[in-house]
Amino acid sequence: MVRVNSIAIRQRCSTASIAARVRLFGIATCAVFGVFYLVVHLTPLSQDPSSLHTDWKTPNRHYPFSQKPKDVVLAAVDLPISAQRNATGFLRFVPTLGGLATGLSAYNQRAQHKWIGWAGIVADNLTEPDKRDMDEFSHGFCSSILWPVFTDGEVTGNASFNYSADWRAYQTVNTMFLDKILNVTDAESSVWIHDFQLMLLPAMLRQRRPRSRIGFFFHIPFPAPKRFVTLSWGKEIMEGLLGADLLGFQIVDFAKNFLETVAFYGLGRVNNVTISILNHDRRVRVGHFPIGIDYEKFSTAQEKVGVVRMDDVERLKKMNLGRKIILTVDRLDPAKALLERVDAFQSLLKQHSRFRGKVSLFMVVVPHRLEVKRFRNLGITLQKQIDSVNRDFGDPQWQPITLLYQFVPFDKLVTLYQLADVAFIAPWRDGMNLVAKEYLASNERGVLVLSRSAGAARDLTEAVLVDVRQPASMVNGLLQALTMPAEEARRRAGQMRKYLQRTDVHAWGDGFVRTLMERGL
Repeated sequence: MVRVNSIAIRQRCSTASIAARVRLFGIATCAVFGVFYLVVHLTPLSQDPSSLHTDWKTPNRHYPFSQKPKDVVLAAVDLPISAQRNATGFLRFVPTLGGLATGLSAYNQRAQHKWIGWAGIVADNLTEPDKRDMDEFSHGFCSSILWPVFTDGEVTGNASFNYSADWRAYQTVNTMFLDKILNVTDAESSVWIHDFQLMLLPAMLRQRRPRSRIGFFFHIPFPAPKRFVTLSWGKEIMEGLLGADLLGFQIVDFAKNFLETVAFYGLGRVNNVTISILNHDRRVRVGHFPIGIDYEKFSTAQEKVGVVRMDDVERLKKMNLGRKIILTVDRLDPAKALLERVDAFQSLLKQHSRFRGKVSLFMVVVPHRLEVKRFRNLGITLQKQIDSVNRDFGDPQWQPITLLYQFVPFDKLVTLYQLADVAFIAPWRDGMNLVAKEYLASNERGVLVLSRSAGAARDLTEAVLVDVRQPASMVNGLLQALTMPAEEARRRAGQMRKYLQRTDVHAWGDGFVRTLMERGL
């Protein structure tokens, strides 16, 4: 893959000059419509690309096909890297946050599919209406309407909120992706579309490429019908999704929610796994495909990179000699229940005073969607809440909570995983949560405290499962994890590590593409 922590472009750049520089890092650009899109070919830096998948007639664990899939193209708003522009106009490229970019880029290291996406900034030659479209698409319809509905959050507006304009922007950006796909595919190409930002795209593409195989995968939860139908354009969105041949979800519950929503709108005849579309001679198949991680990358990281010496990690080690460490790793997001986890740790210290001075909470929070007011406000509230706990319980020798509010590169992240005695992963709702899996792959002795509302809880059954809506459950989960005998902790972690090794990200991606290519679909 493109191994990048931060690539700075140290001059003000036009879209064309950006494209030229990006090519230096193994990324080919696609013509843009004024928005900086990329078609990415990811090449593993540690391997000779010519050694990968040279014999397509011999099935293997990564591509169990009789022949190479023809021209599979990935489409996702996120790319493995994002462009950021600072106040002086300089650009830099940083790894993109979130499970979609993490999981899909790990899979594509070996699969080597084309990937169409957005670098996260608007080009400098955009017209003002086009810039407004991108803002209304990203910060309006996706972040402020769709994201809360799909994650059981609160849909919030303000005086300048324009739902109709945001919906039009959503349609416009989906059409932009359609145009890019048409430029790089032919009538026989297969396209795998990802996540909630592109739900209109399958039907758009079906109209223009009726013979293409079209897959769609939801990385986030799919809500129950009673939640979904609160969307004013719910039926149009469902019709967009039903342009796909195969729809994949993280867990069975999300697939069932989708099928029930199809039935609610009367859009097809539904059985257990297929939908017959009314008035069309088509079937749409629905399944669950739990995404995995690059298990080998995390499980062997210690021997490859050793214990990384970085200021924050060294400070953590020195501050907590002889203490147990609880670790959280999240994006800044109301769906992650960050405040509730601080409350749970505070309650643990109140109710079980023997842990004061003996346990520290280390919170990695990566800034995210700061253009959206409720995300910014969450960051401010979180810092105040942490400061309050540290004032009430800390002393000169012990700070109860340490907040690292920044992106953490891979080497440092793995070191934190290895140092932590407990990982406290407790979102309100999550499609999967790859951090839980990364922690277990990195730490063979660690205890995972995991929200029942995360998709990962369906498979990681040896974790200490908690209910985020019940504060006592959170406190009791931490108590169980901190007092668990070392032998039991290793046994539990070992069972889950075996599962993660069998169901890694390559098995996930290969399984989805294989199902998409099946003749009977």
